[in-house]
Amino acid sequence: MKVTLDEKTKEALSSKLKEFEKSAVRFMIKGFG
Repeated sequence: MKVTLDEKTKEALSSKLKEFEKSAVRFMIKGFG
């Protein structure tokens, strides 16, 4: 049970991190481009 929870948490965190990276890249492109 704990392992499944950890896996789901990792998945959620990685997806949020990817979204944050995308928005950060867009922000940098807007700022410098």
